[in-house]
Amino acid sequence: MNGLTCLHLLALMPSAFPSTSRMGRLKKFIYSCLPSIPEDEDDEDEDELGSKNQIAISRMFTAIWKRITEGLEWPKMEEIWKEKRNHAFSKRLVKLLVTQDVSWNASFLAQDITISIGLGQGRKAEGTSEVIPLDKTLSSPETPLIMAARTGIKEIVYEILKEYPEAVDHVSENEQNILHVAIMHRNEKIFNLIQKKVINLHRFASKIDHNGYTILHHVADMTYYHATRPGPAFQLQEELEWSKRVKEIMPNHYDIHRNKNNMTAEKLFEEKHKEKLNDAKKWVKKVASSCSVVAVLVASVVFAAAYTVPGGTNKRGLPNFLDSSLFLVFTIMDVISLASSFTSLVMFLSILTSPLKMKDFRVTLPQILTIGFTFLFISVITTMITFAVSLFLILRHMDKRWTLSLVFISSLIPVLVFAAMHFRLYAQFMETLKENFKENVLKNLYRKKNKKTN
Repeated sequence: MNGLTCLHLLALMPSAFPSTSRMGRLKKFIYSCLPSIPEDEDDEDEDELGSKNQIAISRMFTAIWKRITEGLEWPKMEEIWKEKRNHAFSKRLVKLLVTQDVSWNASFLAQDITISIGLGQGRKAEGTSEVIPLDKTLSSPETPLIMAARTGIKEIVYEILKEYPEAVDHVSENEQNILHVAIMHRNEKIFNLIQKKVINLHRFASKIDHNGYTILHHVADMTYYHATRPGPAFQLQEELEWSKRVKEIMPNHYDIHRNKNNMTAEKLFEEKHKEKLNDAKKWVKKVASSCSVVAVLVASVVFAAAYTVPGGTNKRGLPNFLDSSLFLVFTIMDVISLASSFTSLVMFLSILTSPLKMKDFRVTLPQILTIGFTFLFISVITTMITFAVSLFLILRHMDKRWTLSLVFISSLIPVLVFAAMHFRLYAQFMETLKENFKENVLKNLYRKKNKKTN
């Protein structure tokens, strides 16, 4: 089939491997719990599986899960189990095929022909000065390594680099090596694997393809970009972070390199991400405006509650429930809510007055959004607690407990709805804050280490 081997075909099947299979949190948890070794394993595989005791434990574990699956009568679990077993078979098949695959040799043969002829693009046709492209000089498909890097199948890339480290030198017909392909397709797992497995990474990072693209130019190209984060602002941040990671391994003097269209990587990035930047600006301003309105509303409510205390005041102007512990809780929650709402308001207003430059979307704006949204969420929670405590103070002498329970539940409903509606966005906020915190900590540790060594 056009020179394609079984390993080529496996490299085009991302659903057959766990690294490229999309799973939700629940499915991923069930997947990790289920055994992958089939219950009818042949005895000839004993060396691979380990000792007989390990085999016995594995089969017992499989039998237990089989009984659980049959007892629950949940078809979805059976599907997940079947998928995991298929993944296990696929990984074993890859190990077998990699040891027998030599398709990558064609790449070196083609490169040797090019070098021996002395041309960078192919050979001369007889009797003319026309240069025949290399892909017409020697027709061969891409190697499984390049295909797997393109589809993001980490298992195939790992096995090939483990068995044939020299295969990493293969380039595609566009003169793109495995690093170019992984970066172009945003395959972070492949990128991380290359950093660990490839010894002379600097040599691969300095390669330029037939369009004059460095690895940083491929970051700018959004042809194969697929959004994985919610909101244009965080999607732009993801691209800026990817650009920063790639730039760290690229030679410094390549920053001024221009492609065939006379564009540097930075200029190309700005050009290709212009629409994404405009969408991010609109999204950030819309979120900041909406959250500012909510923050002002919460601040108004809790500010008014501070002067209309539950139970009223006596002739001296002191609250009637001043000696109650519940009143102390009411006061504390009211103050926290007021402070949190004003803090979030200040954060969101700073976004509205910001110039919103491209570089701000990597660290500054996501941090401000995260802090502002966190304080807004705290203000909503404390406001509802303040509301519940004030009703408890007024109705605490009532005999009907169900009334108090209803008050407590009703006070939690807005918080739960707010959390459920914005959970994914808030999770991204916290993930961004955690990543930035880790990055700053690592930078400080690296600086301290350098100071000690110097």
